[in-house]
Amino acid sequence: MKPASIKVNIADRPYRLTALPHEAERVREAAQLIQSKLRQMRNEYGVLDKQDALAMIALLLSTELLEWQESSSNPTADSSGDNPNNKPTKSDELDPQLQQLDDILTEFLQKI
Repeated sequence: MKPASIKVNIADRPYRLTALPHEAERVREAAQLIQSKLRQMRNEYGVLDKQDALAMIALLLSTELLEWQESSSNPTADSSGDNPNNKPTKSDELDPQLQQLDDILTEFLQKI
């Protein structure tokens, strides 16, 4: 498949990205998640500086990603007993999403 150009807004700044068609919606969802977290930082914690808020969001999501990776790599958390049919679980879907969001945040923060 050929990558498509998409546009997302993060912290009131437009970003043009390229993504494969099957990834484009996930990238848009990730940008919406960041926007939602920005509103939460402003409304719940009074963080008005966008750079501070984005840094806190990156820290929060990176911490969640690390915790998830740790729990998924823990040998005592073997999913074979909990998932006898070996079907994909919610956590199987979450890893690529968190990794993609982490990549977007890292790229964004490097541009600031």
